[in-house]
Amino acid sequence: MDDRSSKPSKDDGRDSIDDGSTQSFRSKDPDSDRLHEESISLNPSSSKSLLTEGIIAGQRIAKISVVTLISIGIVEILTGYYSGSVVATADGIDSISDAAISFIVLLGLRIAHKPADKKFHFGYHKVESFAALMAAIGMVAIGIVIFYNSYQALLHPHVIREPVLTMVVLAAAGAVSLHRAFQMRNIANKYNLLSLKTDAKNSIKDGSASIIGFLSVLIASQFGFLQMDAIGGMIIAGYIFSVSYISLKKSSLILVDSWQNPKLTELIKQQIEQKQFRVGEGSEQSQTKVRVRSVLLRPSGMVSQAEVHIEIDRDMPLKDVEMICLQVEMEIRSHFSDLERISIIPHSSISEPLTAASSPRLLKRLIPARERLRQYRLRQKQSNQQQEKQSQQQQRNTVNLRTAKVELVTDSTSNLEIQGQAINDSTTTVDDVRISVQFYDSKGKLLHETSRLITQPSQLLEPEEIISFAVPGGFGFAQIDKYDIVAQAEIVTNNNMPG
Repeated sequence: MDDRSSKPSKDDGRDSIDDGSTQSFRSKDPDSDRLHEESISLNPSSSKSLLTEGIIAGQRIAKISVVTLISIGIVEILTGYYSGSVVATADGIDSISDAAISFIVLLGLRIAHKPADKKFHFGYHKVESFAALMAAIGMVAIGIVIFYNSYQALLHPHVIREPVLTMVVLAAAGAVSLHRAFQMRNIANKYNLLSLKTDAKNSIKDGSASIIGFLSVLIASQFGFLQMDAIGGMIIAGYIFSVSYISLKKSSLILVDSWQNPKLTELIKQQIEQKQFRVGEGSEQSQTKVRVRSVLLRPSGMVSQAEVHIEIDRDMPLKDVEMICLQVEMEIRSHFSDLERISIIPHSSISEPLTAASSPRLLKRLIPARERLRQYRLRQKQSNQQQEKQSQQQQRNTVNLRTAKVELVTDSTSNLEIQGQAINDSTTTVDDVRISVQFYDSKGKLLHETSRLITQPSQLLEPEEIISFAVPGGFGFAQIDKYDIVAQAEIVTNNNMPG
């Protein structure tokens, strides 16, 4: 990638994509021949400084908006009270409420300007969208109050006492509000401030409402249609509802990370895949392309964030992977400057056809997790069946012998042992006679268990034949309360008959 920086010309083939949402980005024409010849300043600090400048400008115009709206609202409410005009009072209440909304926007811009900290790792940008949501909810409440009062005035119309004074106040309020609103809208569009856009629309609505109020008073006073005063108030309420609906929708979609410009994802993908990126150093330097697996975009108030998943050669060294990720990020920043945070996530791709001679580890990695689980369960089931079969086979080939004259005694060294006789009371010849003993204390706790083969190799025990045994216990009489003894032997068959 060319590291030189230059400002783009005004006619460099950029297109603006805006589908009515707040996500609007400027991008070079993908088919332009100058795509790889021009480069833009890739310093992220320029974007941050622009953002800071926008927040400061937004705070300044929001302060002016609060003071202006409070002044207009007070004058209109006093005029409406003096003249008895419902529409003037409604417009005054609307102006006061707009001042409160502008104050919420100002507060949101102040908080959004705060840097990221331990609690908010990605910054406070969404606070600005939350402020726009609160402002829109406030507009709905105000619209309901104005509509109710206007409806009551429609049922009980009355004459406006000072129509000329009321019209002058409404006309002046409309002119001041519209002038301030267009200033605010220019700043909001320049720096992409959603809450300020909401406030600007609200201010345009306030100015338009004043003009509607002027016409309503004019018709009511000059043509004798007294209900027009109340109808004007209801029109203002309807205008408030329409503006608040748009603001509610946009701010809510941003807060839930809904992206409203799907064309941008394809533009970013095309921009990356058609670009060749440099890897290696010195004589080993080469150019390579990457495939974009997915592009995930999310709005974050005044800025947006991108998460790009790319596929690269699985055998590529780590330093080349890092170099490609850096170049991809710079490529995106150079053409889509409104993306503040860009995360590039690399994934390994198969650069050669998969054959039987491929790496077994790679084959194992490609097997889906569900299939691996199915194979594991199948192997476990086969292993359990084999163990059960061996156990059953062993049980069929063994026989229990009867024990007699069993007692605990001490040998010549005062060690405990158990002595007795094993009697083959079966009808077949056996060998490998084994005595198993378990010793317990008075509480039923197992103290010791032992097993001992008491026959010699190739020694057989015929039916009704008796063999004596002595099995050491290793405990004193005081510890042992009871014991269990089992004598087992293997049945002699043609296969294990001694030769």
